Amino acid sequence: MRRVRRRLCNVAAALSLGLCVATAALWVRSYRASDLVHFTTPGRWFYVNACRGTFTAGTWLKAEHNPSSLSPGWQGLPVKSIEWINPNDERKPRRLWRFAGFAYVEPGPGGRLISHRKVYGPLWSFCIGWSILPAVWVWRWRSKAGRLQTGLCPTCGYDLRATPERCPECGTAC
Repeated sequence: MRRVRRRLCNVAAALSLGLCVATAALWVRSYRASDLVHFTTPGRWFYVNACRGTFTAGTWLKAEHNPSSLSPGWQGLPVKSIEWINPNDERKPRRLWRFAGFAYVEPGPGGRLISHRKVYGPLWSFCIGWSILPAVWVWRWRSKAGRLQTGLCPTCGYDLRATPERCPECGTAC
């Protein structure tokens, strides 16, 4: 059972490391190009966007935005062509909550997209989140390797100088 759990943890750490590297690449790319993935359902239009170091996910009604010009899929646009909301604009969105760079946004009064909702956050925070599991894996691997080099049991840390083939404390074969 421990072997299966260890393998699952190794696979999860490798997957998390891959996602961390992919997010870091997307983070760097987001300053050159805006990547937009979008799809539609019968009543709504959904999108995920990475632009200028920010990850955004949102939705709005099809009636408010004409998605006929955009077929579902991926689009890459130069960052210079992306329009940002002017802070002095009376149509600017209303932030319902904001914490550490993350926010949930709805349109304010007089907004042109009445049912537009989005959540956004900085891409660097996703990189940190994805890197936690690989960091724990490396830390545990290093501590286990250090115990083996100093003559300690890799499982419990018991001194194995008297019995180097099996730990008398936990029974692990070394």
